[in-house]
Amino acid sequence: MIWQNPWAWLGLLTLAVPILVHLLARQRAPRQPFPSLRFLPHARLLTARRARPTDLLLLALRLLILLLAVAALAQPYLLTGERAAWQTRTVARAVVVDTSASMRGPLADGQAAVDAALAEGERLALAGGADAGQGAGAGPRPGAGAAGAAGAATTGLVIPTAAPGAVLDGAAAWLAGQPGMKELVVLSDFQRGALDSLDLAGVPEHVGLALRRVAGPVTLDPVVWTGVQGDLRLTARTTAAGDTTAVTWSWSGEPGAPVSGSVVLHGPGEAALAAAVRRAALASAPAGPDFPPLALVLPGYPGLEALLAEARPLEAPWMGDVVAALGRDAALAAAVEGAGRTVSTAAGTLTAVARTPDGEPAVLATRVPVEGTDHLALVVLVADDGITAAAALTAALQAGWPAAAVAEAEPVTLSSEWLERWARPAAPPPSAAAAVPPGASDGRWLWAVVLLLLGAETLLRRRTGTRPLAEEAP
Repeated sequence: MIWQNPWAWLGLLTLAVPILVHLLARQRAPRQPFPSLRFLPHARLLTARRARPTDLLLLALRLLILLLAVAALAQPYLLTGERAAWQTRTVARAVVVDTSASMRGPLADGQAAVDAALAEGERLALAGGADAGQGAGAGPRPGAGAAGAAGAATTGLVIPTAAPGAVLDGAAAWLAGQPGMKELVVLSDFQRGALDSLDLAGVPEHVGLALRRVAGPVTLDPVVWTGVQGDLRLTARTTAAGDTTAVTWSWSGEPGAPVSGSVVLHGPGEAALAAAVRRAALASAPAGPDFPPLALVLPGYPGLEALLAEARPLEAPWMGDVVAALGRDAALAAAVEGAGRTVSTAAGTLTAVARTPDGEPAVLATRVPVEGTDHLALVVLVADDGITAAAALTAALQAGWPAAAVAEAEPVTLSSEWLERWARPAAPPPSAAAAVPPGASDGRWLWAVVLLLLGAETLLRRRTGTRPLAEEAP
């Protein structure tokens, strides 16, 4: 017997109520006709107390009703042999499908690998217990069952994601609420970095793991980084071919040529500071040619008030991602912590992404038009020789640069030996309580008995002439 809500047994304290009621209940003395009392001697009245409860059968019936009600609230579940066998034949399967850019290559039949993986994930989510993903095999269809169960109902969930390792904890949490054997299947090309042992550490040991490789020919576009050194543009062109990565470095540009998609708006005396801030930021976070439009506004910019008058709320998703990254950036937080005074300005539709220790806004974010194009403007309100400005621009460049594109340039994939080492069959849950289906309880039978006993208690109370329990209390 499994008790799913053991705290309900505290309700046994209510058994003291009927006992006290039967001990303290006042019984009416019967009236007897008598001709005369003058021949009877006078007697002193004494208080009589009963030490034993009255109506023992009725008391026992009421105690039994409360006991069964408390047991029903504890949600009992009788794990019989038949039920245990059904649990081992039931499979709950979460299928994680890698939808990253490297999965867009075609398979031998011309179908994109990501489309084949999604179709296979839907099939596995509806398949029987014996049709689970094979370990590290390559090919669009699985073979032997990793769950080791033979046919039965399957509860399935398909999770398409570009970062398989980041969703494993959520998939394991969903499996924890499902009955029967549990299995986690990952369909991916398994580029190095897409999945590692730390990601798998959060998956319980009794959950089966099936890691299936689904991939087509690797065709990766070159990735270009652009940085600055002095007054020249530094470009690194990275090309993946087979198991190697080739990087070509080149210098170009003229003094004063633009080196990134970011714009620094500054005052007349801040030209050198603006150049230094841009160089410091690009040295740590080079921006590509397709970098989103970004504007950094220094405190001395003369058109600050006019610019803020045209400020609009943030609406592009990438702007929200950059602002969220700025709020988490440790370097920006450290720079703002040591910042000095701030420049006061009307907040309007601006979002504070960093504040001084006094709670004053240090860096604000908004959307403003610059030369006819909406830019994410980072307005710096602290004058600290550009330390906060450089930290803000660096964090924004690091957040805005599509890091996923860099990871997709990885030509090396996890070996089949590693995938086979991580794969494992599903095992029975470590505790019997984990085998109980959600919402399953045998307490309904106890409630039925409670209703029958309530009817019996009513009949017995009427036959003995006893008042209801609520009226018997003194």
